[in-house]
Amino acid sequence: MKLTIDKAIATYRILTADTTRLSKMQGKEKFAVIRAIGHLKTVAENYDSFLRKAAERLRPEGHAEAVAAYQSGTPLTPAQQQTLDSYIRALDQCMAPELAREITLPLTPLSEDGLSALLDSNPELTASQSALLLETLLAPGPDAPAPDTPTATPTE
Repeated sequence: MKLTIDKAIATYRILTADTTRLSKMQGKEKFAVIRAIGHLKTVAENYDSFLRKAAERLRPEGHAEAVAAYQSGTPLTPAQQQTLDSYIRALDQCMAPELAREITLPLTPLSEDGLSALLDSNPELTASQSALLLETLLAPGPDAPAPDTPTATPTE
C-alpha cells in the first residue's frame, strides 16, 4: 500500500493512542491492524531518527544560549530570536520533503466491515482521524477511481 510518511505517522499515532481499541474487530482484520501497527512503527521510528540527526546537523552556533534564555523567560535579543527563527525554518525546509515522500508498506487492507468495526470500537475518533484511517487502511472498492484520478469536477 502506498502512502506518504506523514500519513503513515499520523495513522500510527491514531492506532497506538491509549484510547484506541480493537474490541469490535474480529479475526484476520484485527490481526491486519496489529501487523499494520508494526510496519507503521518502523516508519515513525525511522522518521524520528532522521529528525534527530537533522536537528543536530542544522543547529546553529548560539542555539543553546537562545533556548536557555527562552526557557528562563528572559527576553530574547534580536540575534537570539533570529537564531531560533532561522533554525526552525531550516528544520521545516529539511523535513517537509521527507514527510511528503511516498513509501510502499506491506499493509493488508481492511474491508469496509473491518474499518467500520475499528471505527465502532473507537467512537471518540474525530471525523478527520476516521477519514485518515479510511484513506490509509481501507481496500479500494470496485468502483473506486484510479489513484491519480480527480474525484470531483469543478463547476463554473
